[in-house]
Amino acid sequence: MSPKEPDSQRSLSSRQRLVFHYFIVFFVLPIVAGILSPHPSMARETITWVNENFPPAFIIDGPDKGNGITDGAVSVYKKYLPEYNHRHLVANMARILAMIKEGQKVCYAGFIKTPEREKFIKFSLPNIITYSNAIIVKKDTAASLFGTQRSASLDRLLSDDKLKLGLTKGRAYGGAIDPLINAYIGVNKNILIRGGQNELLGLLEMLDHQRIDYTIGYPWEVAYLADQVDKRQHYSVISIRETEDQSWVLSYAGCPNNEWGRKFIKELNAVLIKVRPMEVYITHLLKWYPLEMEPDIRRAYSEKVLSVSE
Repeated sequence: MSPKEPDSQRSLSSRQRLVFHYFIVFFVLPIVAGILSPHPSMARETITWVNENFPPAFIIDGPDKGNGITDGAVSVYKKYLPEYNHRHLVANMARILAMIKEGQKVCYAGFIKTPEREKFIKFSLPNIITYSNAIIVKKDTAASLFGTQRSASLDRLLSDDKLKLGLTKGRAYGGAIDPLINAYIGVNKNILIRGGQNELLGLLEMLDHQRIDYTIGYPWEVAYLADQVDKRQHYSVISIRETEDQSWVLSYAGCPNNEWGRKFIKELNAVLIKVRPMEVYITHLLKWYPLEMEPDIRRAYSEKVLSVSE
């Protein structure tokens, strides 16, 4: 028989076992569980919102950074889609279209819908409304081109091979504008298509230096950019006659037309049904418009956006 273990030694062994038990339960097991269980942010899927340098729809730098019209819309979507990690990437429109064609998990929140884009983009319900694009010229040449007229035929301008048009690469202009432009690309050698960042601002600079005769853009877009360089009075905005019955342009969020994109757009549509009538959402859409335009925009928004639910 082995010698009897002293009571003090047996008592110490019991205390050691108790300490070891508590150490396992309260320290080791939680660490193991943390290692084996994914962190909530790791478990969430990531969606990349691609932003274009397109103020004041997207404002990617300067004191108004992140406060563009579409920036604000996306900020609302993110709050109602907490199951996703949301990240942002800046790219020009040509790159955005390429990424979506490649099926990457990226979405753009301000597309104009065209038949060509519908081949590879899954569009949401309409999310934003704006005035139609217009012809932009230098103020001191407007009289020689248009006299006292406040509207002009884009078809007539495009057919004049002495006049040079500057456009943004990959951009859609909506309504009757895109078919007209497409009909003349390759025929009229005086159509310059410009890529890169700050596209429209670069085209306005080309107007200043008479490297082009006219360009196309939204009136509010041109006013914002011209203010940034203190040239508000340098440009004239001329309505496009072919779009006189198309005063409003609808925008849509768009993702790749694949299984992932279709699933996400379905979820986003449910969010849009909920948030589009909210004043906090509408306020973002009105942010950069003059106050006197607000009643017209609200009326058109109700008729052309809120009325569409499928």
